[in-house]
Amino acid sequence: MALRCAEMDGAARRAGVSLFEGLEIPRSHYSWSFATDTEAQMERVLTESWPAIKAKGFANYGETTRFLEGCAKRFETQGVRLRVDFNGVLDRLTFGKFIEFMPLRVYRALDFVEDPFPYDADAWEALRQKWGVKLALDKGWKDGTQGFDAVVVKPARRDWRTVAETHPQHPLVLTSAMDHALGQMFAAYEAAVAQSEGQALDFCGLCTEHLFEKDEFFERVTSHGGHLSADRSGGGLGFGEVLEALPWRRL
Repeated sequence: MALRCAEMDGAARRAGVSLFEGLEIPRSHYSWSFATDTEAQMERVLTESWPAIKAKGFANYGETTRFLEGCAKRFETQGVRLRVDFNGVLDRLTFGKFIEFMPLRVYRALDFVEDPFPYDADAWEALRQKWGVKLALDKGWKDGTQGFDAVVVKPARRDWRTVAETHPQHPLVLTSAMDHALGQMFAAYEAAVAQSEGQALDFCGLCTEHLFEKDEFFERVTSHGGHLSADRSGGGLGFGEVLEALPWRRL
C-alpha cells in the first residue's frame, strides 16, 4: 500500500492536482488519548460536537468500565456514542463480565466493541446475541463469517476494496494507522473515495493528528467535530512547501 500511496501522490503532484479534488472526507470519531488531560478532551468533544469517541480498552476491564461511565455521564445529554477497542486482550468469560456488570448508561451509549477477544465466529455471535452489543472486527477479518457488525480497515496497510468484497454486508470503519501525516492523509483520501463510490461506511477514525507532537506536517492538519481538513498545497496529498524544504538526497 505504501507503493500505491507514493505512486498516486506522485502522479497527482506532477499534474498539479490535489487528490481530494471533488471528494468529501467522511466524518470520524474522536480518538481518545490517555496521555492527555481528560477534562480538556471531554470539553473538546462537547464543544465541537463530535459524534463518538473511541478509546483503547484495558486487560483490567474495570478501568475501562470506570472510564466509560465517566464519559457516558458527561456526554449523556449530547448523545455521544462510545467505542472501545480491546485489541483481543480479554477472553470470552471476562468480556461477558465486562458487559454484564456495565452500568446501564454505558450500555445505552455503547456503539461497538472492537476485537474484545481473539476472533471466534461462534463465540462472538453467541455473546453478541446474548448481550445485544455490536462488535467490530479488525484482527482476523479474513476469516470472519459471523458475530460482528462492522469491519475496521486501515487503508495504509490493506486495500479496503478487498475487505469490502470479503464482507459485502458489513459497513467499514476506515481509520488511520496512527502514522505520519502523509499516511493519515492517504487514509483520508481512500475513505473519501470509498464514500464517493457508495461503500457503506460507519464513522471513521481518521482524526489522529492530536495524538502526536506537532511538527511542520501535523501543524497543517486540523479536525473539528470529526471533520478532517486536508492540506492541499503542492497537489497530491498536500504538504507541498514542507516537502520541498526537506533536505532530499538522491540515492
